[in-house]
Amino acid sequence: MSISTLRPPSGPAVADVPQRSAPWPMLLATVLIIVGATAFGMSNGLADGRFADPDAYSWGARAAELHTTGSWFDDTLDDVFPPTGLKQHWSRPFDVLLLVGGLMGAPAVGFERALFGWAVVLPIILGVTTAWVLWWGFADILDEAGRHAFGLLLALQPMILNGFMAGRSDHQALVGVATVLTLAVARRALMPSAGAYQRVTLGVLSAFGLWVGMEFAIVIAVIYLYLAVDWVRSGEPAASRAMTYSMTVAAATMVALLLENGPRGLFQRHLDELSIVFVAGAASMGVAAAGLRVFAARLVTRWQRAGALVAVTGLAGTVLVLWFPHILNGPLGTVDPLYGSTRLAAIAELQPLVGGQMPAISMLPPGLSLLPFAAYGVLVRRRQPPATRDGAPLRLLLIAAAFYLVLGVTQLRWLFALNLVLVVPAALGVQQLMRIASPRASSVHRGMVGIAAMAALWWVPPLFLTSTRLPPTCDMNHAVAALNDTGLVGSPPKRVMALADFGPEILFRTQHHVFSIPNHRPQTGYTATYDVMKSSDHSEARQRLERLDADLLLVCSDVRTQQLYGAGPGSLHTALVLGDAPAWLTELPVREGRPQFRLYRIER
Repeated sequence: MSISTLRPPSGPAVADVPQRSAPWPMLLATVLIIVGATAFGMSNGLADGRFADPDAYSWGARAAELHTTGSWFDDTLDDVFPPTGLKQHWSRPFDVLLLVGGLMGAPAVGFERALFGWAVVLPIILGVTTAWVLWWGFADILDEAGRHAFGLLLALQPMILNGFMAGRSDHQALVGVATVLTLAVARRALMPSAGAYQRVTLGVLSAFGLWVGMEFAIVIAVIYLYLAVDWVRSGEPAASRAMTYSMTVAAATMVALLLENGPRGLFQRHLDELSIVFVAGAASMGVAAAGLRVFAARLVTRWQRAGALVAVTGLAGTVLVLWFPHILNGPLGTVDPLYGSTRLAAIAELQPLVGGQMPAISMLPPGLSLLPFAAYGVLVRRRQPPATRDGAPLRLLLIAAAFYLVLGVTQLRWLFALNLVLVVPAALGVQQLMRIASPRASSVHRGMVGIAAMAALWWVPPLFLTSTRLPPTCDMNHAVAALNDTGLVGSPPKRVMALADFGPEILFRTQHHVFSIPNHRPQTGYTATYDVMKSSDHSEARQRLERLDADLLLVCSDVRTQQLYGAGPGSLHTALVLGDAPAWLTELPVREGRPQFRLYRIER
């Protein structure tokens, strides 16, 4: 029997989908991702030999400190406002990735150079890995046209390339890999025919994703919503799957918590990092699922099952809040009020979709432009006979898309995940359109690829002009050169007071200490720097600096810094930018540039 005889009159069958065709779309997508991510990085600092983001330097500093101290359970950055240091909310998996690359290249070029080079290429590697994992997970529901669309939609999304740009080593890229891998496994593990070991695997992957970053909690919420819908539709089997999944997540999260923090991890209660709260949350969902399973036989209608679901999960949530009332404060927990109002509020990635600071052309098309294709693919697929469709993977992805779309409206950073989960349903929509236009004409498929490739020549280059680059800032290469000149500043380490955004790069590229780095947790050094720079009483500022034992002041005349500290007359920052420093400060030469740094030594 030929494959063509399996096609029903009402629509194409699953058997139409080629199962062993060469992955040419993904080979093309791989090349485009590498080129696009490299171009993004080059336009965001890499061309000057610098990382594309301050967080990349923070991660590099963490990996370097782990290499130096070997202190796994203590990830405090000791060089931030010493001797106090700063305990971030990040976790060890991404540290390990960076450390492995640095150690592998150390015999050839030294650890620091190897770490820098590895941190440049690692995001691209993770981007390509994400693409291939997504292909492995969902390509079986796409035909030739859909697979070509899949590859191009994945490789030409600016927000995806932004997340994987060269030189932006951040755990968000690893969260992307964990997200698509977990969803790919979930579509199989949550099927009625799946074995218990598959659900255990899903639970372990979910716990690992949660360990990588708290952003992954959204993926776990998506899986629970999928299970909730499944419970309402099918009853007891779905409750059994939910119970197995929940208990596995709880156990695996406990293991990860102990691996991250040792025994003291059992007393961690934060929401912005792995803690006992997430163990308790998963366990409570497992108990709730067990309760539903017990009463499943008495709940014969969908309305009864829905009511029981609301009651049981509401009870579990109430108990969790009674145990950990601080979870009502939100996922970030305690945010430094000054940092929240002065820096968090100004981060473009954290702005809402409408009314934010990011250019609309680089933000609106990626996720939202895929929605019509996704909706069309779903509607057409729903009209096919049940035997010719598999709605489970699509339902899982669209639940995820709904989550991320709501989040993306309020905060742009979630569009990265939205694009990833919309690629498959959007490609399915293109697939259906191609079948309607020309069911058998392979030339149309080639034409679609050609048109998309030509569009890429127009689409991708303008993105770099409207990407996430910040306004022109001071050249850190000049500042680092001055700070590393022992004849100028003396032998390190010195305590350097500078804008928090410059702190991570100073940590990574010099031997000096800094007062603060970008982080939402309360930082005494951030407040101290702000108070000194804003002070109009220079004598009072001097007293503060002496109490803080500061050695150097580094100021920048760029727009960001002036917006933070104010450009009005009277403040110490304004005086330093203008070169009108008080007598107890001596200006040290930094190579010229516009805007420029000014470096001052505090005389005692």
